[in-house]
Amino acid sequence: MVPWQHCFSSWGGPVLLSQHSLVAGEAFGGPGVNHEGAHFRVENGGLPEPLAVRPTIYFGGASKAAERVAAKHADVVLLWGETPSMVRDRIASVRPGDGSSSA
Repeated sequence: MVPWQHCFSSWGGPVLLSQHSLVAGEAFGGPGVNHEGAHFRVENGGLPEPLAVRPTIYFGGASKAAERVAAKHADVVLLWGETPSMVRDRIASVRPGDGSSSA
């Protein structure tokens, strides 16, 4: 198993990644971040100063669990090797809303 594969193991990887993404996003806003979750705790965390520009969050993963995390937290979802129809289906499954938007 490569190091990142444990994130999607049966012990709650999607929850771990979602919590991490949430806390990291809050940390970009400056100090005072507090989080108590199933996998970790942060007390008064965050950057010393808020970032002037929030970094773009890229995410890759093809499982349904990964798509849910990407839909909630990612700015860009990475795709690879899919046919155009597969890409259309993936975009529809990740994009917020009813999936009726054209891609």
